Amino acid sequence: MNHFIILSLFFLVSCGSPQNHKIKEGTTNSKLSEKNLQAQILDYQFDVKWLGGPFGNSKQQSKLIVFVYRNSKLSDIESGLHLQFYSSMPSMGHPMAEAGEFVRLSEGVYLNNGIKFNMPGEWMHELWLVDENFDTQDYVVWPESF
Repeated sequence: MNHFIILSLFFLVSCGSPQNHKIKEGTTNSKLSEKNLQAQILDYQFDVKWLGGPFGNSKQQSKLIVFVYRNSKLSDIESGLHLQFYSSMPSMGHPMAEAGEFVRLSEGVYLNNGIKFNMPGEWMHELWLVDENFDTQDYVVWPESF
């Protein structure tokens, strides 16, 4: 009975979240250079940097900052859209411990300081631009080992 309860809780926690509609492996549309990501999603350009981490330990929070540009100027994401982060470990077949949420710091600057990874290794990161229904409008995927 205890095993059933634990499995049921695991299933409830792992399902129903917008983080569970991940992009298929092998889909990469980004340019990665020294933990800085420059990518274009719709008509936005992104510069993504780790401020802390990534740490391969679920007791440490990794911090990811995203600078959003339009026409080479910092710009907020239009109303009705927001950023989400997701990461999985393809070799192990599991997602990250926590995806955290992005908070707007200033025009065109968004911080997610609640990211937690389960362990070090090879990860596949995904940055999504989603609408109010959590439908992915566009995304960028990049691999990283730590």
